[in-house]
Amino acid sequence: MPRTRSAGLRDHLIAAADDLLDDATPGSLTTRQIARHAAVSDGVLYNHFGDKDELLVAALVRRYGRLLEAFEARVAHAAGQGTGTEAPLGLWLQAFALALRDLNAAALHLAAGLLAEPRLLQAFWTAIHAAPLGLDRLTRPLADRLRGERDAGRLPQHADLTAAVNLVFGAAGMSAITLRVNGHVDQGALDRQLAASIDLVLAGLTAGPAGG
Repeated sequence: MPRTRSAGLRDHLIAAADDLLDDATPGSLTTRQIARHAAVSDGVLYNHFGDKDELLVAALVRRYGRLLEAFEARVAHAAGQGTGTEAPLGLWLQAFALALRDLNAAALHLAAGLLAEPRLLQAFWTAIHAAPLGLDRLTRPLADRLRGERDAGRLPQHADLTAAVNLVFGAAGMSAITLRVNGHVDQGALDRQLAASIDLVLAGLTAGPAGG
């Protein structure tokens, strides 16, 4: 089978599994269900995947990829890309943190469906932390913006940018966990708590050196 045709069929199978995940948990799906939805024979799946788990992980990674692209689009929009005007750092940090929180909450939702499938969970978590996905695509926009602000003299040279990135990610992560596990949370209050955390990070970045 030509390479392009084989790759196309592989993508078709991933898309079929992805479709079925709208209404079913990964553990409940069978090879036959996926094959029927893809309109292929059961054995075709094994021409492209070692087993059903490999196919399901590929479908889940596809879903995460869409979440990551939506996150990047929100961050780019917040930065004012295409408008010719760069958003102020404080406003951009707030928007970045909210976009990151929402991405984390959605990723936790994907992972929650795998709690009863530890092998799938481990494979999924490994895949989304590797290229072409990975943490670098999340941290790079924040690190680059902070570095640019420091280079432009709008942040002091002593500012600990690594610590700031870690704090922003920690605050967004905690907010995401709360949003995901607390069905009665006041999201407006949660947003304000996250905003307050980001304001504190920004205040620390612009403060004088410790002990100064």
